[in-house]
Amino acid sequence: MLTVEIDAVSALVDDAEQLAHTAGRIGQGTARLWHNEEARSQRKMLYELHRQLDALHTRFPDMSG
Repeated sequence: MLTVEIDAVSALVDDAEQLAHTAGRIGQGTARLWHNEEARSQRKMLYELHRQLDALHTRFPDMSG
């Protein structure tokens, strides 16, 4: 379940970064800042999900496969 959530959040980070880039390119500074903040927030969640998955692998090494 965590790997599915990691994939979903990764996609959200990618989307937000792309939207921030597009907004910056067309001169929409406020939108660029908002999307950058959204990417940062989602990236923070992504790091937490990876931390949880790593903790599970450490706690249950036989289940890592």
